[in-house]
Amino acid sequence: MNHCELEEVTQHINDKISMIKRLLELRAVAKDPDKRGTLLKIEQEVSAINNLLDRFEKYVGEQRGLLKHLKDLEGFFQEDEQDALHLKNNIPPHMPRRGQQAAPQGGGQVAVQSRQTDAPPAPQEQGPPRKPQRNQIKEMEFITVPEFDSIPPYMKGRVTYDQLNAAVQSINTAVTSKYKILHQPVKTLNNVSRTLHQRFKDQETKDTKGQFFIVEQDIKEFAQLKVDKRFVGMLSMLRHCQRLKEVRGGELVNSTCQQRYGHSLEPWELSLIWSFIVSIYCVGGLAGTLYAGRLAGMYGRKTTLLLNNVVAICGAVLMLLSKTALSFEMIMVARVLYGINAGVSLTVHTMYILECAPKRLRGMVGVSVASFVSMGKFFGQLLGISEVLGTEEHWIWLLAFSGVTGLLQLLTLPFLPESPRYLLLEKADKHGCETALRRLWGAKKDPGPEMEEMLAEHASLKGVKIHRLMDLFRDHNVRWQLLTVLVTFVTLQLCGINAVYLYSFDVFQAAGIAKENLRYAALGTGLCEVSTSIGCVLIIESTGKRVLLLRGYLCMAASLALLTLTLYLQNFVSWMPYCSMVLIFTYIIFFSSGPAGVTAPLPGEIFTQSYKPPAFMVACILNWTGLFLVGMLFPLIVKHLDYFCFLIFFVFCFFSGVFVWFHVPETKNKTVLEITEAFKKMHLKRRHSQQSKLSSVQINNIQTTISTKL
Repeated sequence: MNHCELEEVTQHINDKISMIKRLLELRAVAKDPDKRGTLLKIEQEVSAINNLLDRFEKYVGEQRGLLKHLKDLEGFFQEDEQDALHLKNNIPPHMPRRGQQAAPQGGGQVAVQSRQTDAPPAPQEQGPPRKPQRNQIKEMEFITVPEFDSIPPYMKGRVTYDQLNAAVQSINTAVTSKYKILHQPVKTLNNVSRTLHQRFKDQETKDTKGQFFIVEQDIKEFAQLKVDKRFVGMLSMLRHCQRLKEVRGGELVNSTCQQRYGHSLEPWELSLIWSFIVSIYCVGGLAGTLYAGRLAGMYGRKTTLLLNNVVAICGAVLMLLSKTALSFEMIMVARVLYGINAGVSLTVHTMYILECAPKRLRGMVGVSVASFVSMGKFFGQLLGISEVLGTEEHWIWLLAFSGVTGLLQLLTLPFLPESPRYLLLEKADKHGCETALRRLWGAKKDPGPEMEEMLAEHASLKGVKIHRLMDLFRDHNVRWQLLTVLVTFVTLQLCGINAVYLYSFDVFQAAGIAKENLRYAALGTGLCEVSTSIGCVLIIESTGKRVLLLRGYLCMAASLALLTLTLYLQNFVSWMPYCSMVLIFTYIIFFSSGPAGVTAPLPGEIFTQSYKPPAFMVACILNWTGLFLVGMLFPLIVKHLDYFCFLIFFVFCFFSGVFVWFHVPETKNKTVLEITEAFKKMHLKRRHSQQSKLSSVQINNIQTTISTKL
């Protein structure tokens, strides 16, 4: 033990001894009666002090709890203050201020009410009303949260609230930049701004006069935005919120309604009228198809085509006069006449060229129908660009151009003979058939073998009249031919060619092609289809139609599946749009070299002469009905499924390929009777094989039973 510890022990003992001495002294004092009263008073004072100390301790404890609570409140107030400062510094400009009225440009108004306080608002001095500034540019109000929540989910998609208001800000930037140039004197502008000023003036029409408007080129130039499908969807959302309205192609319709009825059409009314004008073409085509077979049987193929050209010319004349007469009803009637012309032509023209062609060239001639259809689409795209007829002044000539082709056929078709098969098999005019064959193939070639083939078919069909539509569905002998027509023509409309052409613009733009050059890329797809169709004409006689159909359907299905995958991955991989471009052209190549070329003449090859008119009628009814339904339902399918709609078309293509593999024979270099026998043999052989399998199973069961009994 060290020195310090001994001192502490000594000090402790001394303290104890001192305490004991004081206690003894107090004990001695307590025995004294004179001092006992004083001690009692001291005891009472000490008890009072102890009670006072207890009260102080309790009060101190309460104050400590209150202090802790105040500190917690201080922390809460500091957090609220930070949140308030954050809101103050980061409040978006599109949030309505207190007591502010948000007035959209589209006509609808959204009132934002402020919270009322107990104290009345201080009176404000009302000065003289401000005069509106001259050339003041109106900007679009931002979308509020309740308005964004009111937009239907199918319309919003994946667009967020901030992205939609960012588009509003970009549109406002484009409007402000455009009208700043327009409101300045031309003399004060430089050369670039002066060119823009002139362009803006040229863009104005009767519908846009007095309004603030922009076009896609303005958005791209001033806002640096990509006008793609997503931005178009945002424009639809802004129209839903009544922030803007769209003016497109309604000058003739609006002028007619204003002049005749004194009524200006709303945008939805204008869109409805133009949609009806576009879709009524399919109604006319369906009507022409229903009567094409009967007309071809009554008046002949050549006469029907000649009369049909008069219908096309009448439609073209109505188109040309509609703008002068300010009558959009004339455009509707002209579209119906165009549809009737197309419905009759597609049926009778195919019958005519197939009946005029020899057996060895029948496949090549039949495929030429699809080649000329693709050429028509290509020339329509070519004439529709702005450098040719795709302008506001010349659009009426573009719509009337079909009358030129009708007039050309009306002038040249009289030099061609009537269908030889029609003359021999339906009119029993052997001399006329021989004359027609010599005019078609030349006087040196003997038409005897071809006529013998026709006579053999005529002998087999002796006493058989031209069947009606119900006879085609009731006859079991042509059941598989009818199923082949149903499957191929339904798949022709539901194979996805329209979706591929639609998404090609997005793919080309994603690959870096400028907006103004997309029309030339579209011409590239049309040229690809034309060249492939011409190539199909050259190879069909050596390849065969069954092979082209089978290869086309299966390769189209594979292209659609891969295209769906690449469209999904193009947001993650930069070079994936180029793969999508390759798949689009691959799909077009297999479509135009397979189903597009083989399907149209198929009813004329697999049906006998008595069934050809109703067969072509069924085929064309399916074609026009499918075209109408695809035109009506396809935008809704794309809106809800986006590029996953290709999976639906994949199912149709794959199913049709399997059907052709098992149920369609080859038609190359075969007569109609030989093709009919091929259908019977294919399905009778399959039926016999199934029956033989069933009988073998029954025999095995019988043998098993006998062995068990033994």
